[in-house]
Amino acid sequence: MHTFSNTYQEQIDHHQNIVYHIYPLGYAGFVDTNAVSEPDRPSLTADAPSPIVQIINDLSRLQELGINMLYIGPVFSSEKHGYDTIDYHQIDSRLGSGADFSRLVSESHERGMRVIIDTVFNHVSRSFSFFQDLLNKKTGSAYLSWFHGIDFNRNNPYGDGFDYQTWDGHYELVKLNLTNQDVSDYLVQTALTWIREYDIDGLRIDAADVMDTKFLRYLSDSCRKMKPDFFIVGEQVHGLYNRLIQDACMDSVTNYECYKGFYSSLNDGNYHEIAYALDRQFKENGGLYTDCPLFNFTDNHDVDRVTSVLKTYAHVYPLYIMLFTIPGIPVLYYGDEYGAKGKRTRWSDLELRKSMEIIRQTPDHDLYRHIQNMAAIRKEKLPLTHGTFKNVHIAAKQYCFLREYQSQRIYCCFNSSMEAAQIPAPAIGTFVDILNNETLQLDGKLLLYPNWGRILIPA
Repeated sequence: MHTFSNTYQEQIDHHQNIVYHIYPLGYAGFVDTNAVSEPDRPSLTADAPSPIVQIINDLSRLQELGINMLYIGPVFSSEKHGYDTIDYHQIDSRLGSGADFSRLVSESHERGMRVIIDTVFNHVSRSFSFFQDLLNKKTGSAYLSWFHGIDFNRNNPYGDGFDYQTWDGHYELVKLNLTNQDVSDYLVQTALTWIREYDIDGLRIDAADVMDTKFLRYLSDSCRKMKPDFFIVGEQVHGLYNRLIQDACMDSVTNYECYKGFYSSLNDGNYHEIAYALDRQFKENGGLYTDCPLFNFTDNHDVDRVTSVLKTYAHVYPLYIMLFTIPGIPVLYYGDEYGAKGKRTRWSDLELRKSMEIIRQTPDHDLYRHIQNMAAIRKEKLPLTHGTFKNVHIAAKQYCFLREYQSQRIYCCFNSSMEAAQIPAPAIGTFVDILNNETLQLDGKLLLYPNWGRILIPA
């Protein structure tokens, strides 16, 4: 178990967050990741609300769904897909105006929803003005040291006369030199400007797992000096999350370990996988991240929709019971609540980023109500947000764990079988099942409904 020396993490409680992740270019059906930059890419038309305004128009529904934090982005001016920044100080012209975004944040706050944005501080587009200066002036550029790995003894695929480091081998994404104090100061001031001008509540740091932790700590400390309850989550795909939690002082980290376990434990009929991951991460004595509310998600803008990954669609029901009852922060990717489908191809992520208009044409209203109910249950019961975690029963298709907070106990039980199943009762006595609105007298066995679960509280 890790302890945190930073007093901020001891004072600010983020366990209550229920996050709705919006990729805005896709949300409004306004993205083609293969499109070129202006003037050939699509532009806003006078007869349709901007994507940001479309999100504003959906805030009432999101509030009713139970959302209290919006994670939106990227929103910086970019060349194609949002993660190739052109200008950190401008809203992407395809999304709307600065006034639109100010209104979005303001109206979200009025509804009790905080707003965090996706920041891409690891790399920029080749169209970024300072890199353009380097292309034009070469060794005479004032920004020569702003980019990582500049080497005039080598050439790059664009034939610029020098080589440079990239993000993941993509030469259209130029890696910034975050050890350069001028670069660090520029990016930190960028974040502070967004706090001052738009009153944002936090950042999701793209590619945080390959970024300099001294810069990330500088960014975290600077933002919290301006706004003490500022929330920062780092993206990490592989490995332990200690580096981002401790060295960079992240409030949360993307939980890719459980993301994989969520669907594969269901597809393989093997709850042992997710049970092992949860125990490893969150068990009361010895869990790796018991003090850190990880960012728990079933899918996002980079991976296949979970409904297209699950072999049995009905498994979404026990899946979302689990998402809202395990330790950490539940994150819904837009359209999850309607059962949106989509798989990436070798060349495109468009199917992962469909418009809400298209998603709403085939909604799963039962799933929507289920997720809405789970959000309400989570908000109401402190053991689900703050409680300790302990595995109680693990079988191939049945699973039960205990969440406990200040002597309050909640048993969360799951059945991924197409048939009803009995498991050993996790405790003896009278319990209220708040998921199914039933009162049960347990003295040995517990009946679980097919592809469903129980949430049990002692009566």
